[in-house]
Amino acid sequence: MSHSDIPVEIANSVLVSPEAADEAFRVPPADTPEKALRTLLAKPLRVWASESRRAVIKRKIDQAFSTGRPLTLVVPFGGYKHYWNTSAPEPDWAEVFQFEHMVRSLGPLATGLPGGVRVEYVSEDFLVGEMDNYTSEALESYARVFRRLVVECNRRLPAGISIDFWRLSERYDTDAILRDLLDILPRQIGLFQALPREAQDLQLRRSWRSVNWQGELDLGNLSDRERRETVVRARVLELTFSEFGFTVDRIGDYYERDLNICTVFSWGKSWDNAAKQFLTLHSAKGCLVDHWIGRGVLIRRGAHIRRAIVSASQFQALALDRQYSVPVQGPFRELSNYGQIDLMVQKS
Repeated sequence: MSHSDIPVEIANSVLVSPEAADEAFRVPPADTPEKALRTLLAKPLRVWASESRRAVIKRKIDQAFSTGRPLTLVVPFGGYKHYWNTSAPEPDWAEVFQFEHMVRSLGPLATGLPGGVRVEYVSEDFLVGEMDNYTSEALESYARVFRRLVVECNRRLPAGISIDFWRLSERYDTDAILRDLLDILPRQIGLFQALPREAQDLQLRRSWRSVNWQGELDLGNLSDRERRETVVRARVLELTFSEFGFTVDRIGDYYERDLNICTVFSWGKSWDNAAKQFLTLHSAKGCLVDHWIGRGVLIRRGAHIRRAIVSASQFQALALDRQYSVPVQGPFRELSNYGQIDLMVQKS
């Protein structure tokens, strides 16, 4: 089988080809508040938004039109690459596909809103070493390459849309925040352990997949009891940050301040989001796997090729058919994970 069309598929990205970018932005502009709201809440971009969240978004869009300032989608995320991925600790095509999806989907807002639209990625990685046992070197590597990707992508984007990236530790005293969280963590763990076992197990499902057992500490030889204690601690630290990390004296309301709209992906479909009800979007077309957790691949079925961000289990299932590593010539090829891409060939 010839795979000569794969570089063409990558070359058609708005983040690679100026011609593709121009074509993607030759769309009817969302030049009224009503059109802008429909664009942001339309599929395939949106997954879920409650009625109360829609009302908040409508108000912010109205303000964006009246003030001429940009609407900003704030995307808080882990700021690391999950250890299952062979690209770890650095980003791979998943991050590029996430940028691509957001840029294409938000094209009508970019051309219709007076101040355009911004996508702002905010790394919460200061918590990840303590919570999930990732090394500081791994977190620094991810942030360095992610920042380079953002710079390269912005060079190729038309006016009206931009991507930004920063880490909470760059603007806030995250050392003090972490100390505060660790001070109250024993109490919070006690409250968690007072829950029925079934309720605990429900909350721990994602954390079992998140802890890096061979990271900063070697946790590979823990007993079953010790492993559960490690996962409980990780989950409760995450919950404690969510509950106490956004007080006025810490991070405050930045994610939703002014014209900011807090935006999430897979987390939005979790019961964790029930109270906050943040806007939930696809991470890529038809995908809900977070870009820092998943791997960016091309999936071929017959003559059709699509970009996808896949989880570990999805990747393993796809690899049961046929898998190729295909060379790619593109603007990111000097970075370690962008000289090739996995092509997963599904049975027709």
